[in-house]
Amino acid sequence: MSAPARHLIPLLAACSAIGSVGNFLFLPALPQIAKHFEVASGTATLTITTYLVAFAFGVLLSGPLADRFGRRPILIGGVALSGVAALTCYFAPTMGWFVVARIVQGATGGAGITVSRASVGLASNSWRTVSGPIRTTSVSTSATARASAACLPYIPASPKNSPALTVAIPAGLLGPKVTT
Repeated sequence: MSAPARHLIPLLAACSAIGSVGNFLFLPALPQIAKHFEVASGTATLTITTYLVAFAFGVLLSGPLADRFGRRPILIGGVALSGVAALTCYFAPTMGWFVVARIVQGATGGAGITVSRASVGLASNSWRTVSGPIRTTSVSTSATARASAACLPYIPASPKNSPALTVAIPAGLLGPKVTT
């Protein structure tokens, strides 16, 4: 594996973890979110469902979009929109804005996981072209398997460490309405 690929693999693994971190990071804060927006806890829990449904659609749609427009723009756009959606969640004036931002965050998190995992083979510089009955495609070699294995430890670690990150974030960041 080349030197640039060794630096790219952890970045792709982090992009792959965005979806699970985006979900698990805010779970411990659900009671504070309900208090902040002055809604029932069930309404705040609705954001989990909307996030996961949007995440599923993001996974399904990002593959064909990456095939059509390229992996790089979809991955960069997905990560950027995920960050914008997270900031929108932070500054959301109402619960409606918060839910819409969570939907965008879920869809873009789905794009991050799909496109980053598809890009691991390209980062390992181990692709060869094969002509098939439908079109010419690329298949990976053992270097891609090694690169994929290098990404695997990051994926289960992201949900495991997300609640610890939430505890590290001061409760006062949600705004003046929240009282702990």
